Amino acid sequence: AATLGTLLLPLSLTLAGFAAIRNARDCTRLLRLLTGYAVASTLFALWEVGHTEFWTDTVNLGQYLTDIKGVVTGFQPDSFLPWNFTGYTMVRRGAGLLAAPLAQGFFLAIVGLASFAYLRQRSLLLASAIALFCFYGVAESGTRGAMLALGVAVLGYFLSTNQTAQTSRQNRLALALLALLSLPVLMHHLLYTVTLADGSTLGHLEALQDNIDSIGDVLLLGDGVGSAGAETASVGRTIRGGGEGAIFSIAYQLGLPGAVLFLWFFHSLVLLLWKHRHAHGTAGELARALACLAVGTGCSMLTSEHVLTFSGMAAFWFLAGGYLGYTCHRTALPEE
Repeated sequence: AATLGTLLLPLSLTLAGFAAIRNARDCTRLLRLLTGYAVASTLFALWEVGHTEFWTDTVNLGQYLTDIKGVVTGFQPDSFLPWNFTGYTMVRRGAGLLAAPLAQGFFLAIVGLASFAYLRQRSLLLASAIALFCFYGVAESGTRGAMLALGVAVLGYFLSTNQTAQTSRQNRLALALLALLSLPVLMHHLLYTVTLADGSTLGHLEALQDNIDSIGDVLLLGDGVGSAGAETASVGRTIRGGGEGAIFSIAYQLGLPGAVLFLWFFHSLVLLLWKHRHAHGTAGELARALACLAVGTGCSMLTSEHVLTFSGMAAFWFLAGGYLGYTCHRTALPEE
C-alpha cells in the first residue's frame, strides 16, 4: 500500500494543486507559506548540524523511524541515525525541519528558485536574499542530486529570458554571482565524485548497472507493486533491480509501459509550464522557473527516487499543479 502511494504521489499532488489553487490569491499564499517554511528549515539546519544530540537524545529519530515508520535498514551503528545524515569524511549534513538531508536539499532548491521568480519584480533585493539563503541551505544539506538539479534549473532560468535589456543584465549578473559563490562547494563534491572516493558514488553506479542488466525481464509487465522501490527496501524486503532510480522503480513494478506513461506525464507537464513562460510579469517568471526546475529534478531519475518522495518533491508537484490550476481560470498573479 505504501509503495502504491509512492507511485501515485506525483500525479496525486499535481491534481491536488490543480484543484486547490483556484486563483492568484491562493497561489500567492502557497508561495509565501513554502518560502517561510524554507527559511525556517534553513535556519534550523544551521543550528542542528552542530547539535546532533537533538536527533539522537531529544527526539530519538532512529527509534521513531524504526518503531513508527517501520524502517529497519540504513542506520549508522553508533548514533542510530540514517547514513545520509553524514556525508563524505563523515561531516554532518543539514537535515532541517524535514529531518532528512536529501529532502532538505531538493525542497530548498525548488522553493528558492520559485520564490526568486515570484518576488524579483516586486523586490529584487528580497528575492535575491531569500534565494541565496535557500541555496546556501542546499549546500549545507550536502545533497549532490539537489545541487545538480539546482544547477540545471538556474542555468535554464537565467539563460532563457526573453524580457527587457535590464532583466537580461540582471540575469547575467546573478548567474555570474552564483557561479562564483558556488564554485568551491561544487568543486569539493565534484572531486570526490569523479574519483569514486566515496562509497555512495560506487553504490549509485552499482545500482545503475544492476538496473540496466535486469531491465529485459520487465519489458512488458513488471513484477507488481511492492516488488521494488525505497518503501519496500526500507522494511528489509528483497527488491528487484538495483534499488535506486525512480524510472527503474516504476519499470520493475509496472513494466516499461508504466515507466513510459510516467515519462509522458512528466514531459507533458514540462511543456505546459514552458508554454506559459511568455505570460506577462510574475506569471511568466514563475512558469519558466517551474519548467526549469522540472528538467533539473528530472536529471536524478536514473539514480534516485527523489521525484517519488513527498518531503523533497511535494512542493514542486503542488506548485506546478496549482500554477496550471489558476491559469486555467484566466487569472494573473498580482504585480504589487
